[in-house]
Amino acid sequence: MPVSNEVSFFKQYYTMQFVEFLEFLGRLADFKFKNSGEMSENPLAWKIDNLLDELCPAYNLTKNDVNIEHDENS
Repeated sequence: MPVSNEVSFFKQYYTMQFVEFLEFLGRLADFKFKNSGEMSENPLAWKIDNLLDELCPAYNLTKNDVNIEHDENS
């Protein structure tokens, strides 16, 4: 996260914006399946969905199921 004035706004280093958290989840999911053979070729949405399948129960959270469709024209 860019902090323009590090001296005055140093507390911003201890917070994360929601969009940064989402990017973190995407990067984590991509890294998790990086060297996993055929699974590494799956789309990012699939990787994030599988990552959340593992993370949610660890924090007593439930995940809403989504329908992931792959559009060949996109």
